[in-house]
Amino acid sequence: EPIAHNLTEITSLIAAHGASIGIALDGDADRVGIIDEQGRFVTTLDTFSILAQYLLEQKQQRGAIVKGVTSSIALNKLGEAYGVDVHEMRVGFKNIGPKMTEVDGLMGGEESGGFAFRGHIPERDGILSGLYFLEYMATTGDTPTQLLQRLTDKAGPHSFQRRDINFQAADRERILETLNRSGLTEIGGVPILDTDTIDGRRFHVEDGWLAVRFSGTEPLLRVYAEAATPEMVTKLLDAAMEYLGV
Repeated sequence: EPIAHNLTEITSLIAAHGASIGIALDGDADRVGIIDEQGRFVTTLDTFSILAQYLLEQKQQRGAIVKGVTSSIALNKLGEAYGVDVHEMRVGFKNIGPKMTEVDGLMGGEESGGFAFRGHIPERDGILSGLYFLEYMATTGDTPTQLLQRLTDKAGPHSFQRRDINFQAADRERILETLNRSGLTEIGGVPILDTDTIDGRRFHVEDGWLAVRFSGTEPLLRVYAEAATPEMVTKLLDAAMEYLGV
């Protein structure tokens, strides 16, 4: 899986060779991981948003964005800025791909680092994703760090983290009951503005969100948060774990 803790070797190669970017793929090349010119992992949420901004801003393409619910709200802000619809789906390309076909989506993707593009196939392609990232760099002359700054300038700062929690099977019903309890108005002192149950439960807060869902492939409870600062992300995650008793 092309995520930060699996990419220490490519990170060291970037430093050793003064490379402009590192691009990593998983075993079947349907997911991509980007390392910037300073050897820092670009989160999959930021990679998705950067690629969407490239298609919308530089290539002047238009069409709906189809995103998993645990993708960045930066995509929603880009949708507003460029006048395109953003469809939020359950996690998994079995949900995202068909929606792309239905709405002739410009791009689809999810937090795992898999992205699809109109005119290709409604399925993840890590190689094409990496090529688009390189094309964006070549077109603008920007480094990955500068491309991320372009995104921040357009959609504001965003920080993200996911925690994977092992749980006892006997605790599943208790966790679900707590998660689905109505009337929760704040989490860790942060006001909850709205909730949805597209996949698990997602709590919307000012300029961010907190989501909790059971993995569909592993015996894990996944807790996600996105906010304007890393400190707020940590606060939301800690509060969620305390509330759920995990």
